[in-house]
Amino acid sequence: MAGTRGTVPQQATASEALNGQAPAMPSSMRRQRILDHIVQQQGATVDELSDLFGVSKVTIRADLSYLASSGIVERSRGGAAPARHIRSAVPFTLRQETNREAKVSIAKLAATLLRPEETICLDAGTTVEELGTFVASMPKLTVVTPAIALAARLCRSDQLDVVAIGGRLDPQMMSCAGPMTEFGISEIPVHKAFLGAHGIDDDGDIVEISLEIARLKRAIAKAAREVILLADSSKWSTMGTAKVADISSIDVVVSDEGLSQKARDMLEDRGVRLLIAPI
Repeated sequence: MAGTRGTVPQQATASEALNGQAPAMPSSMRRQRILDHIVQQQGATVDELSDLFGVSKVTIRADLSYLASSGIVERSRGGAAPARHIRSAVPFTLRQETNREAKVSIAKLAATLLRPEETICLDAGTTVEELGTFVASMPKLTVVTPAIALAARLCRSDQLDVVAIGGRLDPQMMSCAGPMTEFGISEIPVHKAFLGAHGIDDDGDIVEISLEIARLKRAIAKAAREVILLADSSKWSTMGTAKVADISSIDVVVSDEGLSQKARDMLEDRGVRLLIAPI
C-alpha cells in the first residue's frame, strides 16, 4: 500500500535522535497515530506504516500486535484493519464524503452499462449508492438491493420495480445482511450486479472487513450473469479481514484515472475489463 494515502508526522530514526536532530516519538503516541491511520484508511500494511512513521518493520509488527491484543485492530496478511466495533464508529454518511468526486464519476460511467428491461442488483456501499442517482432516471429496470435507504429512494420512481431484500439490519452499512438476505438474493436471477468493496489487496483479492459482508457480496455475485466492481483508486492495495473473491472473477472494474499502473497491469493480466472514469 502506497504511503501517499495519508500524511503522518514521522518518527525520527535512532541516529537522528542520538544526533539531536529530532526527538523520538514515544511508543504510546506512535501506536495511537497508527490506530488513527488504520481507522481513517480502513486498513494499512506493515510496509506503509514503516514508511509513514520512519521506524523498522519489526517495530511496526510489535505495535500492531499490541493493538491487536487490545482488541482494537485485527491482524491480516501483511498488515491490519480496524476491529469491527472500531470500524462501525465510522458513519455511512462520513464514508460517503470520502473521495466523493471520484465516486460520482465512477457511478456516472457505470450507469452507461445499464440497459432497459434488465434486472440488476445494487450492493450496499457508498459508490454504489451514487450509482442509485443515475439508476433512478433509467426506464424499465428491476432493481434488487439489500440497501434499505437506497431501496426507499429508488421506489419513488414510477419507472423502476424495486425489490428490497430483508434480513438483519446493519445500521452502519445501511443494509440488511446475514443468511436470510443471502437466501433472498439467491432466489432472484439478475443480469448485472454492481458491487462495492472495502478494498483490493496486492494479491488481487477483493476484501471486506467482516465475513458477513463478504458472504453477502459472494451471494450477489453468484446470482448475476455479469459482475461489475465499482472501486475508486484509493481502494487498491488495501488490507481486509475477509476475502470476497479473486479479482479475476469480476467481469468489469470501474475505477478512476488515479488507478496505479500496477493495478491496471493486474487487471489486464487476469482478463478483467477496465473502465476509467475522469476526475
